[in-house]
Amino acid sequence: MRYFIVTMEEKSITRAAEILCITRSPLGKVICDLEERLDGKLFIRKYNTLEATPLAVSLYKKIKPIHDTLAAIEDDLSHKSKNIKVNLIFDVSMPYNIYKYYISILESEGMQFTHHRIFVTPEIMAHLKQAPSTIIFSFRGLSDIEGNHKVVLSTDYLSILVPEKVNHEHLCDPDYMHLVPVLIKSSPYIEQIKNCLSFSLKNHLPFLHFQEVDSDLFAMLYTVAHGSAIVVLPESMADIYQIKGVKKITFRDIIINKTVYHNLQKKELPIFNKIIEIIEDLA
Repeated sequence: MRYFIVTMEEKSITRAAEILCITRSPLGKVICDLEERLDGKLFIRKYNTLEATPLAVSLYKKIKPIHDTLAAIEDDLSHKSKNIKVNLIFDVSMPYNIYKYYISILESEGMQFTHHRIFVTPEIMAHLKQAPSTIIFSFRGLSDIEGNHKVVLSTDYLSILVPEKVNHEHLCDPDYMHLVPVLIKSSPYIEQIKNCLSFSLKNHLPFLHFQEVDSDLFAMLYTVAHGSAIVVLPESMADIYQIKGVKKITFRDIIINKTVYHNLQKKELPIFNKIIEIIEDLA
């Protein structure tokens, strides 16, 4: 029911999928299944938008009040629960290994939450005020929307871990950089991650070449130590993983603001403060 309502209101499978924090394929399947049950078309695709059919309009008018009532009841019950379950969204600007590290620590502390790592769009930020118990973490600036709360936890600098013998001339040599790629974790948002890194590092690494891998961070560092790759990390994390055979280069002109966005109610702030306290201890 919620999938249909969001798609109806957004008039776009892509935007609806972003708001629901799922990919387009499962959302499209839900809509197709619903059309089969109703024996009729719900939407007509026109250019980049969906045009609702009379069937869709009729269905929306019937179920929207029911959905809102159930959502309000569910929201009320969840707020009365001793353990409020929050939804944590991590923007892809946060490296995958840091995201997994944060999740493992929060789980070990017994926190109740769901989590996703996605490319946060302006549309998602605009709908944050309507998203119950949701917190967004990002290492890049996101849209400032009136009504959303923004907290900068800390600042850091962007660093690269490179083979020990690499110098500045190597980093500006297109042939060398093609042989020594920047390793990035496989992700559905790989192109957005590449674009973010390319833009941030354009003045220092003009000939960036990427290699997508499924390895964990230690395997990536092993590749770096053997002279075959580069890894990008915030300086605070690069300091921890600067192993033998690996050199750290920090770019002081590339500042990372570790930022949190939320629209939590007053009664939800204690769990928010607890999550932030845990994450700040890891910084």
